[in-house]
Amino acid sequence: MIPFAKKMVPGLLVLLALFIILRGVKSRHFKISKNDVPLILSACIFILHLVGMLYSEHPENGWAEIGIKSSYILFPILAFMSPDFTKTQKEKTMLWFVYGCLAFIPIAIGYGFYRSITLNDFGYLSYQDLGIYFHPSYAATYQAFALFILLQHASLKQFLFNKKWLHYTATFLSVLFISMLASKAGLIAAFMSIVAGIFIFIKNKQPKLLSFGIATLLAIFSLSTFKLLPGAGARLKSAVIDVEAPKTNNNEGGEKSVAYSSTALRLVTWNASWQLIKSNPLGVGTGDTTPELVKRYKVMGETYAAEKNLNAHNQFLQMGAEHGWPAMIMIVALLVIAAFRSVQNKQWVFVLILSLIGMNMLFESFLEVQAGIVFFGFFLFVGAGRCNNS
Repeated sequence: MIPFAKKMVPGLLVLLALFIILRGVKSRHFKISKNDVPLILSACIFILHLVGMLYSEHPENGWAEIGIKSSYILFPILAFMSPDFTKTQKEKTMLWFVYGCLAFIPIAIGYGFYRSITLNDFGYLSYQDLGIYFHPSYAATYQAFALFILLQHASLKQFLFNKKWLHYTATFLSVLFISMLASKAGLIAAFMSIVAGIFIFIKNKQPKLLSFGIATLLAIFSLSTFKLLPGAGARLKSAVIDVEAPKTNNNEGGEKSVAYSSTALRLVTWNASWQLIKSNPLGVGTGDTTPELVKRYKVMGETYAAEKNLNAHNQFLQMGAEHGWPAMIMIVALLVIAAFRSVQNKQWVFVLILSLIGMNMLFESFLEVQAGIVFFGFFLFVGAGRCNNS
């Protein structure tokens, strides 16, 4: 349900928590091991949020944020109270995630066509409107992860419903949908999954020609559809212009410049966030980040960013602005330790999850909403930190 119907996820999490807690109490199972350092760090990040409430100037925002961030503490508790997932259970979990992703594609495209025809606007087949209730970066990340799992299964000749044509159709459909979402981070995520897919094909002793052939076809298909689709191509062109444009704080009239495009706005939010971290090394407090950033935007003359109440659009800077250097160190340590142990245990699927999340955290405040933090917390719970191959 995570990539399919996010409104159902909180209720399912409550049921999952009740089941695991009741079973854990009955069996008196509670275990913390050396493999649980990433989970412990996750719980510590939640504690920082509670501490941040002590000096928050916007407690109403802070408590709302703590509700969203409860996954930081919920999933570690559930992990400590439940047995480790077996290898088979992990594989089934990944496969059901793929089913959720694939089920969402025809619904999103079908609804997009319906709105495009009835409202005479084909913009509903691209970017945020196509994702329905998902931001395109999150939807594209889910699909990129599903793409890797499909490639992993193809390398083992384990095809969906034992049908090779169906499996590869689903693979290319996933790539097409990522392009339609027109997320630049999504395009990067797709290429990361394709490169990881080459590695898995070769690791599973598939012919190198086949491995690179499939990867090349997917890469060409991804890049060509991304450039040819109107919405995606326009966003890519805009990003290149923003990056290549000379950096200046003033326009020809001598007034401060105002950023509007997503790429230019990120440069503004990153700058403002970094200024906030330098002046507040222990953070501004839970729920205070956006109000403080808005003040910075106004000083910088970035009225559009201020009107939109933009966050840092970088998870590391977001956490640094809110809870200072301790939070930044904790989240980096969590990702590095979990990835290192996943590599040690050859759990490549978790290496990719952490890589995709880490990449997205560079461009989005990925863990500030349920779509990001539940995805992160759930797979940390399943095994990205614990790395049990049994």
